[in-house]
Amino acid sequence: MIRRISVLRVGSSEGARPDLHHLPLFAPPRGCSRLAFGYRLTRREKRPVGLNRIDDLRRRDERPRHHGAETPEGNKQMGRCPRPGLRIVRLPALLLLTILFQGCSTTEEQVQDQIEVLAANELESPEWRSGVDELTRLGRPGARQLVALLDPGQYRGVKYREFRAEREKTRTGAAIVLGRIRHRAASASMDDRITVAYTFPERSAALRAVGKLGFTQVAVTNVTKQLADSLNSTIRLLAAVALLKLGEGTGIDTIRAAVSGPDDQTAQIAIAELENANYFGVPLLVRMRDGTPERREQLDKALQVVRLQLESQLADDDPDLRRESAQALGDIGDPEAIPQLALLLGDASNLVRYAAATS
Repeated sequence: MIRRISVLRVGSSEGARPDLHHLPLFAPPRGCSRLAFGYRLTRREKRPVGLNRIDDLRRRDERPRHHGAETPEGNKQMGRCPRPGLRIVRLPALLLLTILFQGCSTTEEQVQDQIEVLAANELESPEWRSGVDELTRLGRPGARQLVALLDPGQYRGVKYREFRAEREKTRTGAAIVLGRIRHRAASASMDDRITVAYTFPERSAALRAVGKLGFTQVAVTNVTKQLADSLNSTIRLLAAVALLKLGEGTGIDTIRAAVSGPDDQTAQIAIAELENANYFGVPLLVRMRDGTPERREQLDKALQVVRLQLESQLADDDPDLRRESAQALGDIGDPEAIPQLALLLGDASNLVRYAAATS
C-alpha cells in the first residue's frame, strides 16, 4: 500500500493557500521525487505524515518536549505512563515489598526491645524470664541478633568493662533461647561458651543448649572435656546430661551418682535436668525409678511431666520426633498413653507405625 505525505513549500505566503505536492511514502525509490531544499520530515510512521517548514520546526523545538504523539490525542496523554499495564503490576509489588520490609524492621525492633529487657533485669527474675519467653516466641527471625551476642568480640573493649553485667545477662538469655528454638547454626558459637573462661550462668545455659542443638563431634569433644576436667560438680552434671542428649552415654554414671547420692539438692538438680531432657532421659529415669526407692516419688513426678510432653509431640510434623516420642511412651509404660499411641497406627511413616505398635 502506498501512502502519501504532504509537502509545504517554504516560499508560500502565510495568507495564501499553500501549494501541496503529494509524494508517495514507502514507494520504490525511483517513484519518489527528492525533497527540495528547506523541507524536512517531521515523523516517519505508517500513516500520512506532514512536512513542516524548518522555521516552524525550530520554533517548536524550543517548546517542552514530551513522549506523546504530535496530535491532539497525544497531547492529552502527556505525563502518563506509556505502558499502563506496568503500573498495575508494580503497585501490588511495591505494596508487598513495603509490608515485608516493615515486618522485618518490626521483628528486629521487637528482638532488640527484649534484649534490653534482659540487660535491665536480674538473672532469673520474673521480668528476665518474661524476656526469654518472648524471644522464644519470636523464634528464628531473631536468631541472627542472638547469635551476634555470643561473638567473642563482645567480651573485649571499653563497653564490656563498663557494662559487663548487662552483657552477661543478655548472653545467658540468648543461649537459652537459641537452645529452645534449636537453632543449629549457633552450635559452633555455643561450644566455646562452656569453658571455664566464662561465668557460671553462661556456662550452664550453653551446656543445656548444646544438648538441644543436635550431635556434632566438636560439641561431644568439648562437653566431654568439661565432664572430665571441671572442678564444679554442677557443671559436670550438666555436661553429663548434655552428652546424654547428644546420644553419648559416657556421663550416665555421673547422673546416677547425683540422683542416688546423699545430697538432696544435687539429686533434685539431676532429676530436673532429666525431666527437661525430653525423650533422651526417659530410659534412665525409668531404670532409676525401679532402682532408687528413696527418690521414687520425685522420679515418678518427673516421668509424668515428660509423658505429657511426649504425648503432645505425637502430633508433630517431624516423623523422627513422633517415632522417638512413641518409643519413650512405651518405655514409661503408662496405660493412659494407649489412646494417643493408637492414633499413630495409621501414620504415614512405617517407622512411626512400628514404634506405636510395639509401645
